[in-house]
Amino acid sequence: MTLAERFWVKADRSGGSAACWPWTGSRNVKGYGRVSEHGRPVLAHRVAWALAHGEMAAPGMGLVLHHCDSPPCVNPGHLYLGTAADNTADMMAKGRHGSYIPEPPRGGDWYAAHPRILRGEAIGNAKLTEGAVRDIRARRVAGETLGAIALRYGISAPSVHRVIARTGWRHVV
Repeated sequence: MTLAERFWVKADRSGGSAACWPWTGSRNVKGYGRVSEHGRPVLAHRVAWALAHGEMAAPGMGLVLHHCDSPPCVNPGHLYLGTAADNTADMMAKGRHGSYIPEPPRGGDWYAAHPRILRGEAIGNAKLTEGAVRDIRARRVAGETLGAIALRYGISAPSVHRVIARTGWRHVV
């Protein structure tokens, strides 16, 4: 079978031409589809772009980006070529940049001045909830070890320490 034949059978196109076409094959840890081309793993959305539009020939436009922000989507209509700067600008415009929050200045409510900055559960990849943060702090006060708490919540001991020391999740009382 050709690459195109192997590829399109793993794209769920049942939603129609305007819908996302999720990759039903293997995915990486970030949710992007993977396909093998000449014995090497290649991101499925890059293959979808190449199959629909030909090889990426534009210099400096080495990334295939998603309009839909859905990593498993391989619908060529949802994809576009861009640079790393384009990808960052898209992330910022859509408010997907909230995992880094600089230290707020003393004497003012920094978060009120920056309402688009996400924190806590609003960050899409957060492993904890505000309730879990309160429980972690209570367990540590009760004498439970960092390692035991980390195992319970599926996070690292340094992450537990940041919760307890209030360098992380400091907005939770």
